[in-house]
This record gives sequence, C-alpha cells and structure tokens, in this order.
Amino acid sequence: ILYDSLLRFSADELGVSYGSLAEFIAVSDDMTQVRMKLRPEARWHDGVPVTSLDVKFTFDHIRDNGIAGLKVFFLPLNQVDMINDREVRFKYHHPVNLNGMMSLGKMPILPEHYWRKRNVTKTTIEPPLTSGPYRVGQFELGKFIEFERVTDYWGKDIGPHRGSFNLDVLRFDVYRDGTVA
Repeated sequence: ILYDSLLRFSADELGVSYGSLAEFIAVSDDMTQVRMKLRPEARWHDGVPVTSLDVKFTFDHIRDNGIAGLKVFFLPLNQVDMINDREVRFKYHHPVNLNGMMSLGKMPILPEHYWRKRNVTKTTIEPPLTSGPYRVGQFELGKFIEFERVTDYWGKDIGPHRGSFNLDVLRFDVYRDGTVA
C-alpha cells in the first residue's frame, strides 16, 4: 500500500498480472529477457517521476543487502539494465518460465533519489518517500500506525487500481499481550 510495484497481481485470475508502474512488457523468444516500460504518469509523492534508475537501484539493493531468502529468489537474474529513463531490461542466466519472470514484478520499487543520501540498510522512524495509494500518517512506536490515503495518487485511475484503495485511513494497533490481541 506504500510502494507501487511494476505489476499488480489479479485477485480473481490465477497467474495473471497487470501493469502497475509498467505500462508495457515484452518477453524475449528465448525466455531470457524481459523489457518493461514505465508509465509516464508514475510519480513519487514528492512529484518526481519513477524512472528505470529507481528499478535498477531497487534490484541492486536486494542483491547487495537483501536477506538470504530474498537473494535466493533472485539467483536466476543476471542483471538489470536501464535502456532509458522509462525502460528497463531484466536479463536471466538461463531461460525462465513466465511465472518466474512475472514474480519480479511484485517487488516494491524504491526511490533512488530519496535513498541516495540515506542509508537504506539502517532502521529509522522517519516515514519514507513512497509512491503508492497510502503514505505513513500518525504513529506511536509500539502502539499503532496509520496509513492515510493519498488523494492525488497518480495511479488511482489506471485499470488494475480503479475502484481500490477507498478507505481514508488504515490503522493497525499493536498488542503485546496475546490475550488482549
């Protein structure tokens, strides 16, 4: 709800994904490459466009800093290339099935320009810059967190999002006692 991903999986069609950040997807005949073109209207909440640099940064971050289980998931991926500001190419070591390729699309994309001067591996209580339909609202550590709907969310009218994200505030309370929870 905070970050957009390249694809959004369908809730009622098994194995089907639709473009969220990605408006165009092409798979090579030999099943070793996927090209995705980003939507020109995709924006971070500070108004900066989402670019292929953000996609490359995200996957490089996972490769370099991700937990072991996540790194294993990306072993078939050889490299991520920026074709231009809005196009990115994923190259695999060997042919991969469509499910393997499309699973990359569910990874939340991080803003490179925001994390450039911050340490993405350190814990912080500063709400991050995001691109999704919600942003961090009020919170109290160990008690609750609220996510507030972004009224001018860039993707509210694209097909896979239309009719979703209608609640103004999502609140999650923390209960440290299992009986109370």
